[in-house]
Amino acid sequence: MIYLFTFILLLIPVIRFDLMQLKGNKQLWLYLEFFVLVLIAGIRYRVGGDTIVYMDHFEGYPTISELSTFDFENAVYNRLWYIYNSVFKSLGDSFTLFQIVQALIVNTVFFRFFKRYSPFYFTAILVYFWGYYCYFNMEIQREVLAICVLLESYYFLQNKKFIIY
Repeated sequence: MIYLFTFILLLIPVIRFDLMQLKGNKQLWLYLEFFVLVLIAGIRYRVGGDTIVYMDHFEGYPTISELSTFDFENAVYNRLWYIYNSVFKSLGDSFTLFQIVQALIVNTVFFRFFKRYSPFYFTAILVYFWGYYCYFNMEIQREVLAICVLLESYYFLQNKKFIIY
């Protein structure tokens, strides 16, 4: 039901601004869509295969002060994943906090990318929600950070700054 409501919420500005080319509160709609998508991904509970695994492992992740004694050699994931999670363990030891910040990062990068490179960014957001939102926000939480870096560095590729890219 929540996804149907969200789909309708995302469809309204597509019709209004992208198809009918009406003027109005585009920024308000953009912030509303962003807020709803971050909220859904941030406060979900045990949705997504990888999320369940990360949620179960979160208890065993080190805090920032424990990183110096953490055994990175026998760890399952790469070092940056543990360092990234240790920040959230130190801030509040809450997986919900981690999910909210992760959703903020991922959706901010995607929304910025759509705003920069799509003349119909409401349509791009709707396609993102329909096709990849659940996958990027609830399944591949480690891999999507690499996708975010790629999307942010696309500007350098487009401007032929290959070394920075």
